[in-house]
Amino acid sequence: MSFVAHRLCCSIFLTAILLSGSTQAALVVAPQAVLANGLGETAGQSLSQTIDQSGLSTGYTSGVTDWDTFVAGAPTHNSLSTSNNWLSAPGSTTGVIDFDMGTAYVIDQIALWDVTLTGAVDINSLTISVATMSDFSDALVSDTITLNDPAGVDTARPIQVFNLTNKRFGRYVRFTINSNSGSVVNTGLGEFALAATPEPGSLMLCGLSAIALGWRSRRRRRQIAE
Repeated sequence: MSFVAHRLCCSIFLTAILLSGSTQAALVVAPQAVLANGLGETAGQSLSQTIDQSGLSTGYTSGVTDWDTFVAGAPTHNSLSTSNNWLSAPGSTTGVIDFDMGTAYVIDQIALWDVTLTGAVDINSLTISVATMSDFSDALVSDTITLNDPAGVDTARPIQVFNLTNKRFGRYVRFTINSNSGSVVNTGLGEFALAATPEPGSLMLCGLSAIALGWRSRRRRRQIAE
């Protein structure tokens, strides 16, 4: 490793230390995949459509876009098209859904967009759990939230933002849908996204690893030169 590269590694490490002692700005993050869907789905209205930004008036780059800026813009969701929503399989109204974030974050807020104005299929009560293990054996129940039915039209459903008081670091997110708004046939959701920050400890580990590699490389070159 060159001297310049080694200095760059040191800079990364110092940045990680600084970040660990300060509050990092939350980023907009969407799960990378659906791990399990205990409610199934209606044809053409898959669960993946709740994490692909389809129907959002303002898009974002997962893991890059600033959360506060995104939310301040009051993005809406067009749920009129079935290709923008998820609707459970007929007869399934409550159950568990698991998502994989792709990497671990500290999660402290969630934004959701419902399906319809005064819609009986809209989620009413939702419990959110976060875990580092995909089987959720170490899951901590973050919060149970109650969604409302904000005014508006189906082509521009308003954003609903909830603070998660029990912040938790993890890669996997579980939705336990406790109830919908009255339908005995289906439950649905338009879109959702999470406010997340990387764990400072992981950044420090990356910095330490980079410095260790640089030190070993320089030591090896010195030994060869001697």
